[in-house]
Amino acid sequence: MKKKMFLLLKILLGCLAIFLIAKWIIAVPVQRHYGYQKLYKYMDAQGIKRDDVKDIKASKDYLKGWYDFKVELKDFPNHTIFYTYTRYKDGEDHMVMSSIEYEKGDEYHAFDPDEVENFKYPPLPKDWENNIDKN
Repeated sequence: MKKKMFLLLKILLGCLAIFLIAKWIIAVPVQRHYGYQKLYKYMDAQGIKRDDVKDIKASKDYLKGWYDFKVELKDFPNHTIFYTYTRYKDGEDHMVMSSIEYEKGDEYHAFDPDEVENFKYPPLPKDWENNIDKN
């Protein structure tokens, strides 16, 4: 009887481990892949060419469930543009430009809303994908 219970426990733990690994694969690398695709599409709509990108760093915010992308451009060396990618359970995903920061000395300062709107690559409206598909 003990051997059967131990075998059953091992099978249940194995199934739980497989389930957790599958959930992690979907939540982290797959979502990051979709985030990069959406980021490139958003930057193309903004007019940012991939040759102008110096560096892109992605990080997952596990508490909020979204990805943050930190983009550095070659033509604005001390500026960093932050994008946020969210994928909802219903399959909808959203990309927004969350902020622009610039380095001054050892400190980072965020653009105010007027500076963001007047930046060479301003944020796109929420329905930016609908507008791109029409063109």
